[in-house]
Amino acid sequence: MFRTPLIFYGPDYETALSKAKEFGFNLLNKEVSHPDFLEIIPEGKNYTKEQITDFLSDVALSPYSSPYKVYLFHKADKMLPVHANALLKTFEEKPDHAVILLVTDNVKAIIETILSRSKKIFVPNSAQETVSNSDALVRQALKSRAENNIYACLDILPELELVPLEEISDSLLNWYRDNKPRALEAVCKLVEKAHVAHDRHMRSKLILEYLFLQPLSL
Repeated sequence: MFRTPLIFYGPDYETALSKAKEFGFNLLNKEVSHPDFLEIIPEGKNYTKEQITDFLSDVALSPYSSPYKVYLFHKADKMLPVHANALLKTFEEKPDHAVILLVTDNVKAIIETILSRSKKIFVPNSAQETVSNSDALVRQALKSRAENNIYACLDILPELELVPLEEISDSLLNWYRDNKPRALEAVCKLVEKAHVAHDRHMRSKLILEYLFLQPLSL
């Protein structure tokens, strides 16, 4: 389902962890506790060789009672280079049933070999009482799209043309994470293609229409 690991990151670790758990349990259609939801927590300051070895052995096994098997790595920035090297092949060629989630409040400390092979999902601080204007516009546009009100969605897009694409991408991914988690991988691909188009200097209007007018049943 998700070909690459997902990194949930933000200024507040517990908030990012909560969102990652919520996402994982939503995939399994459970609210709490499931045999196919496995949490991997560093022992001491870093992960141990045994923890990485156990994960590599388990990830090859089929799920117990779900189409997916979710692995959640706490404090992903605590992986040492030797861990990253051991995980590299599995992260690139993991079984289809495996969904790998990593959580951190220090995304810059994650080893580049892991970071470059993952999709980042920004989680804002739960203490923030307001959202940015651009985030509100993205959510409003997606809500209109979900209600099949295409014209209302189109009316909002011109206001987003001056907003950095990275900011729009984060808001877009967060909305799908919260509302349509099973479509998140497909949306990740849309976002990646949008950034390629942006680098080729495609007009912002066309990029926004590409991102927001896709069928929500992705």
